[in-house]
Amino acid sequence: MNSFPTQDDEIISPIDPPPRNARRWGSLPMELDFAGSPQEALARLPRFEKIRSADLGLGVNESSDLVVRTNGIDNVIERPTPISFVSKSYRLIQHSEFLASALNSAGQLPNAKIDSVEVFLTSNGERAMFRIGLGGAFSFGPDGQEVGLQMLCKNSVDGGVAASARLGWFRIVCANGMIVGLALGRTRLTHTPTAHLGNLFEPLIRQVQIASEDQATMHRWAKVRVKSEALRKWVDTDVAEAWNGLAASRVWSICTSGRDASCYLPPFKKDVPSRREIKRAQAVPGSPPLAETLYSVAQALSWVASRRNDQDECESFQREIGPLMAKMEER
Repeated sequence: MNSFPTQDDEIISPIDPPPRNARRWGSLPMELDFAGSPQEALARLPRFEKIRSADLGLGVNESSDLVVRTNGIDNVIERPTPISFVSKSYRLIQHSEFLASALNSAGQLPNAKIDSVEVFLTSNGERAMFRIGLGGAFSFGPDGQEVGLQMLCKNSVDGGVAASARLGWFRIVCANGMIVGLALGRTRLTHTPTAHLGNLFEPLIRQVQIASEDQATMHRWAKVRVKSEALRKWVDTDVAEAWNGLAASRVWSICTSGRDASCYLPPFKKDVPSRREIKRAQAVPGSPPLAETLYSVAQALSWVASRRNDQDECESFQREIGPLMAKMEER
C-alpha cells in the first residue's frame, strides 16, 4: 500500500473540533452543549409551553398555536421567548420528558450502566440531541481501542422535525461512530396527539440484538487484511460516488497516513480522489499510520462521516458506512 501523495508534508491544518457555530441542525446553529449525570442533564434542560397567540396579546390564530420557551438552561426563569408556530394538534414533547423516557428504556437493558449523558442544543434550545452511553458491558475493542454502544436521541419542539432515536458504536478515543446494524436500529415518532414515547424507544431496545451481530462483524473486519490497489479503486469509485471527491480523498489520506485532509492543492486540478494532492490535517486519534485491516478502513469512514457540520448530513453519511464496507469486502 502506497502512502498518500502530497507535495508538502509540512502543510498541517487543524480539523477537530470544528468551530461551535459551524455545527448545525438544518438551518439552526448548535451552540449549547454540556454533559453530566442523568439527573444533572434532566435538571438543566429548558422548558417550553404551547399557548394561543392571544395569550401574548397578539391576534387570534384559529389554525396555529405558539411554542414559547419559559425556562432557559439551568432552570433560569425568563420572559416567554417565541420559538415557532405549530398546528393546534401538535404534541409538545418536553426535552426532559423525552430524555427521561430514553433513560428509562435504556435502563431496562441487562447490565446497562448509565453514568453520564451528553446534551447538544440549538441556540434557542428548540432542538436537542442526547448521547447516552450504555456502559462497559456494551463496549469492546477489536484493535485495542475501545468502542461503546450508545443511544443517540433527537427531539424538537418547533414543529420542524420528528423525534428519533438510534443506536451507534462510538469510538471512545475520538467519538467517531458507526450505526448499529448497518442500516437498522433507527426509529422515528411524529408529534401527533397520540404520540407515545414508548413506541419510539421500545423497538430500539429490542434491536440491541443487532449490536451483538455488529460486534462479530467488527471482530471479523479486524482480522481481514486489505490490499492497496483494492482500497484505491474502492475510494475512487464507491466512496466518491456515495459521498463526494473530497470526502473520498480524506478517507484515503487517513487510511494511508493516519492523518485527515482539509482541502485540495491546487483546488481546481482534476484527478481521482486517491491521486489528488491535499492539505494535510492533524493525525486522527487512534488511527494507525497505515490501515491494514477492514476495521481500520471502517474507522476512517466513521471519522469522516461523523465530522459533517450539519447533523442531518452527518447521519446520512453514517448510514452509508455499512453499504460502503460491503462493497469494500467484495473487492
